[in-house]
Amino acid sequence: MNKIIIANWKANLLPTQARSLTKKFTAERPAKNLTAVLCPDFVALSETASLLKKSAFLLGAQDCSAFLPGAHTGEVTAAALKQCGAKYVIIGHSERRANGENSKTISQKIQQAVAEKLIPIICVGETAGERRLKKTKTVLAKQLQEVLAPLPGNYAKSPLIFAYEPVWAIGSGLTPEPLETAEICAMIKNLAAKAGFSRVTVIYGGSITDQNAGEYLQQSAISGLLVGGASLDARRFRRLLNL
Repeated sequence: MNKIIIANWKANLLPTQARSLTKKFTAERPAKNLTAVLCPDFVALSETASLLKKSAFLLGAQDCSAFLPGAHTGEVTAAALKQCGAKYVIIGHSERRANGENSKTISQKIQQAVAEKLIPIICVGETAGERRLKKTKTVLAKQLQEVLAPLPGNYAKSPLIFAYEPVWAIGSGLTPEPLETAEICAMIKNLAAKAGFSRVTVIYGGSITDQNAGEYLQQSAISGLLVGGASLDARRFRRLLNL
């Protein structure tokens, strides 16, 4: 089964740096069994799209508006992302949640993305405190219910990607055991299926490197990876794409 590797560059790169990194990435093809997605910031989106046109890489965005096009200063709509060439969009990242984004807004963003035929990458995960209290499964079940329940019934057959990203693992160098992660990913898929969503893929993210990625990709319940810091180094990320 094909796996998907998604590079989330966050706000780390200036446009010139994003251009240079994209060129380095596209100089080589990823392994045949991988789908590779680059997610630059909004400013670099259009130029990255142009550089990816004749490559094996696909384009994603790091967020989208919860609104239709209109008088929403500072927002970037799903329709605009689609026209720029994006195929995927990250929604509900823990860094957005930490800044006040709630499940209602995340669900609205999913609706906007699906309406434009973008594939949402919906981030879910527990904090270190919740993990210590053994609330991981309860927290994830609540997050899924809150973002999926408001979606219209005709969205049930739309492709969705859930990224299990424990908040405590992001940028910390700490990671859950691959087997434990696989169990959680399987649980997320089962919960989504019980809610009626039949085309759900579940991936893992959080302190992924070219050194540990293979352990997660070997797990059948983990369909890919969302990569942060390691995707800012062309050599490391290319190694990761050829595991």
